[in-house]
Amino acid sequence: MYTGLFGVSIPLLWISSAGSTIFWIVGASATLVLCHAAFLEPGVEGGFSAANHV
Repeated sequence: MYTGLFGVSIPLLWISSAGSTIFWIVGASATLVLCHAAFLEPGVEGGFSAANHV
């Protein structure tokens, strides 16, 4: 039964180009997350670490 389901679902995913859509969504999400992280200010927690008190 699972083999039949797999055999039917893979061609349907290929025809609907769901794979490229999923990769596009993952890529766009990763780009947005990385851009947001690049502009994020560092937290104040770093100023209280023991390494900064020499």
